[in-house]
Amino acid sequence: MKLLRLLGSSVLLASLGALANACSATDDTQTASGACAQYADAYRAYTQRCAQTFGGISTADSRWEQIEARMRLACSSSLSLPGNAVTPAGLTVCANKIKTAGCDLDSDDIPECDFDTGTLADGAACASGNQCKSGSCKKTISETSSSACGVCEARIAVGGDCSTAGSNCVSDARCDVTTKKCVAIVRNGVGGSCDSAKGEQCQSGLYCDFTTKVCKERGAAGATCSSSLPCQTGLQCSPTTRTCVTPVLATEGQTCGTNGVLCASGLRCDGATMKCAKLVWVAPNGDCSAPGSMCEHGSCNSTTKKCPALIADGQACTSDRSTGVCDDFASCIDGKCQLPGQTVCK
Repeated sequence: MKLLRLLGSSVLLASLGALANACSATDDTQTASGACAQYADAYRAYTQRCAQTFGGISTADSRWEQIEARMRLACSSSLSLPGNAVTPAGLTVCANKIKTAGCDLDSDDIPECDFDTGTLADGAACASGNQCKSGSCKKTISETSSSACGVCEARIAVGGDCSTAGSNCVSDARCDVTTKKCVAIVRNGVGGSCDSAKGEQCQSGLYCDFTTKVCKERGAAGATCSSSLPCQTGLQCSPTTRTCVTPVLATEGQTCGTNGVLCASGLRCDGATMKCAKLVWVAPNGDCSAPGSMCEHGSCNSTTKKCPALIADGQACTSDRSTGVCDDFASCIDGKCQLPGQTVCK
């Protein structure tokens, strides 16, 4: 089980950031609540550190206590599901690795976060693939929501038919969109092929030149770069020179957007003045029409210029996130906002 699938996500997202002292006080790594507190600690620490490094947007500082509390709740309920094989001790080791991981984090690069699959046999009721020996919990998925419960099922072997919605191929295989068959994923080094139609990918740290379908090294400082020619970790592509440069983080009021100058975390580059300005965080149902506005939950509705309403756990929801979104780490399940692990399937 890869990083953060514990919470229904396959990778550590770029919206991660640093933890409040009040939440890192516990040294309890032997219980679900203690391990989840450590994990939430790492989640925030990674986000803020990497947002600061690359001038990215983290989230409103005032929101972090809410985010961490929700993450601990979701994590604890997930760990308590029958058959779940993730132990508090194992999760704590994973969390410690995240805290020092590079900002180009790939879950495949952290073996400590590649947890064992669950213990439930095929055919058993499940809420998450983490509970199943196969790692796959097949559910009914509609246009408006997914079902809370499903059944553990065997993953499809290479060469098998994966055309049915919700089908999962075995580990290190994927469903070919053309043939609807499971094909093995091959990870090649520099000069190797990365033809996705053949299930080929590049090894971690490389990129695929989609024109030639060949794996290449990322550009070093001074190398030519573009959206299709990425730079090495820690560098960015200067929008003026189109070369890889070390990013410079500007503070509020300083010039940005040229020669690798980015705005520090919590700021944005104003397109009109080309200077760094503070982000304006807008609460649910608030007006997000002003330049630099960011919704605390969801995205600004392009028609109404309002942030979507926040839907509480247990309340009705739909796939339309423009008017209402579930709270942090919850999703629309059986037409209601639910945290992962809240339903014990039988």
